[in-house]
Amino acid sequence: MSQIFKRSLTAIFFLIVLTSVYYYGNNISLLAIIYAITLLSFYEWTSMESLSKIKPILFFTLILVVPFFDIINMYFISFFSLCLWIFLIIYMLIDSEQLKKLVKRYHTLLGFLIFSILFLHLANLFPISNTININDDLFHNKFYFLMLVCLITVIDTSAYAIGKSLGKNKIVSNISPNKTLEGYIGSYILSIVFFIIFFNTNNMSWTINDLIFLNIFILFSFFGDLFISLVKRIYKAKDTGTFLPGHGGILDRLDSYLPTLPVYYIWFMI
Repeated sequence: MSQIFKRSLTAIFFLIVLTSVYYYGNNISLLAIIYAITLLSFYEWTSMESLSKIKPILFFTLILVVPFFDIINMYFISFFSLCLWIFLIIYMLIDSEQLKKLVKRYHTLLGFLIFSILFLHLANLFPISNTININDDLFHNKFYFLMLVCLITVIDTSAYAIGKSLGKNKIVSNISPNKTLEGYIGSYILSIVFFIIFFNTNNMSWTINDLIFLNIFILFSFFGDLFISLVKRIYKAKDTGTFLPGHGGILDRLDSYLPTLPVYYIWFMI
C-alpha cells in the first residue's frame, strides 16, 4: 500500500469522525476526544525517551483533576505559554544544539508542561472564562475548533505541497532538511487568502488586528513543526509514533497546534 494511499485513507477516516462529532456530538464526546489526543500525544513524547508506563498514568491523573482547580487562570496560562514558546523558538534559532541538550535533560518535565497546557487550552476553547470551567460552553462554541483546525490544515498542507513541488532553498537543514523557503512563503500567502475568504463567507468582520494575530499564528505554526522536528532528531526518530498510517504519530500532526493555541486563545477567547 503506497504512502499517499495510506495518508488519504487516514485523512478520510478522521474527517468522518470529526464531522460526525461536529454535527451529532455533544460536550462529552468532544471532551473525550480532547482527553484522548492529549494523552496519546504525551505518550508519544515520553516514548521517544523511554517506554515508561508510569509517566502517562501520572499525566492522565493530572489532566483528570486539574479542571477542578478553580484558582488556575486562563489569562495567566495563555501568556505563560506564549512566553515559554517564545523562549523555545528564540533558543532554537540562536543555538539549536544547546536547546537539544536542554530538551533531553528536562524531557519529562517539559512534556508535562507542554501537554497539560495543550489540554487546558483545548478544554477551555470558548470566550472568556477567567478560571478553568469545563461545561456545555465548550461544545456550543465548536465553531472555534472548526476555524482552528481549518487554519492549521491550510498552513500545514500548503507548506507541504508547495515545498514538495517548488521547494529548492532549504531554511534549517540542521533541524528539518525538508523545510523550504518556497513552502513557507506559499503557505503564508495561501493562509492569508483562506482567512479572508473564510471570514467573508461566514459574514464575519475582520480588522488589521486580526491580520496581525494571523501573522503571529502562522509563524508560530511553522516553529511548532520545527520544534518537534528538532526533538525527533534528538532521539533519531523519523516519526513520533505509528498511530496514524501514512502520517506517523498524533504528535506529528499536532506539532503546529502546540505554540499556536495560546496565540489563538488570546486572539479570540480573551
